[in-house]
Amino acid sequence: MASIDSMLTFLCKRRMEITGST
Repeated sequence: MASIDSMLTFLCKRRMEITGST
């Protein structure tokens, strides 16, 4: 299981993709 830091980074990247897509 990934660490919290990795999870936050993943969520941050995903959110950036969503905001950048619109």
